[in-house]
Formats: sequence, structure tokens, C-alpha cells
Amino acid sequence: LQLYGKLVKLPEWVKELENLQKLSLRSTNLEADATMQVLGGLPMLDILRLQDKACKENELRFHPDCFTNLRALELISWGSLKSVIFEEGATPKLEVLLVDHCSSIDEAGFPGIENLATLKEVSLQGYYYTEFKKKLQQQLNMIEPRPNLRIL
Repeated sequence: LQLYGKLVKLPEWVKELENLQKLSLRSTNLEADATMQVLGGLPMLDILRLQDKACKENELRFHPDCFTNLRALELISWGSLKSVIFEEGATPKLEVLLVDHCSSIDEAGFPGIENLATLKEVSLQGYYYTEFKKKLQQQLNMIEPRPNLRIL
């Protein structure tokens, strides 16, 4: 399912899509916490793509016991995104994180990423500050087995 354009809030019927496996939000300018709460409750969601200011805030927070089957998270061309926070117990099956041209991510980057025990790969596309890349590598080094950091 792809939703494109300014929505203000997710349609009510989205939370009823119990078999939805892939979702892409692009330029939707949604409220981040409310959106993540609804999407985090979708039991079969496997791939989530957030693109071009999918949410109006510049911080995403993944709460515990949410996104229980999410295996791939793609953050694409979101110039104002500053941080993505993974609370302990969030996204327990996440394997792949793709960050493509999200150049405003600050040095703190992905607080809590070290809690993602199933993470196998983080891919960065575009320009990122050296300090951010060093901090991210330090965070990934805390995970066993260590995920690959690919800088494309």
C-alpha cells in the first residue's frame, strides 16, 4: 500500500489492515507519534518506507512492543529528519535499515539501535558527517553478531 500527499492524519481504516505487509508513506506530513502508534499495531507489517517528510516532526520514536514483525525500515529523502529512537523492546525482528539521503540526521543519529539484536545491515546512501558515521559504527559494534554498515 502506498499513501502519497498531505494527509494530516492516517485514514481510520489503516488500523484494520491486519494482513498488510508493506507500506509506503510519501510526503504525507503526518503527526509522528500518532502514526507510529497505529502502524506499530499492524501485526503483519514487514516493510515500512517513510519518504519525503512522511511525518511533520523531525524525530521518529519506536516504542516497545510495536512493529513486532517489521523486518525492513527504509527512510528515504527526508531532509529534515534528525533522529530515530529505538526504545528497548521495539522492532524485535528488524533486520535491515536503509537510510537514503536523510542528511540532517545529527550525531546522536539512532539512539537505542544497539538494542536491535536481529539487525543484520544498515545502509547509508548520500552524504553524512564523519562524526555521525563513527557514532553509528560504535553503536553497531555493541550488537552481536555485528551488523554490516554499508556506505553507498
